[in-house]
Amino acid sequence: RPVGTTIYPGMQFISVWIWRASEMIPATSLKIPKTIWKSLPKEVAAALPYRGRLLKFEPMSVNDVCVLVPAWFGALATLFTYLLASE
Repeated sequence: RPVGTTIYPGMQFISVWIWRASEMIPATSLKIPKTIWKSLPKEVAAALPYRGRLLKFEPMSVNDVCVLVPAWFGALATLFTYLLASE
């Protein structure tokens, strides 16, 4: 989709800031302890990357950030609306 024409300009700026910040985070891999991934059902483990044995965190592409920012904003707006209404 043409990202530059379908979202608000403020979201574009925030997306670039998040993307640049994520580029500063080094790629990280975490091994999941055997007791955790052994307890997963086989169907769930088969659907996970690396069969649930490894988690990899890498910087996101600017396209991924632009696509996910509206969902993140929506989740935050819902949370803050709940906090306002619960008071």
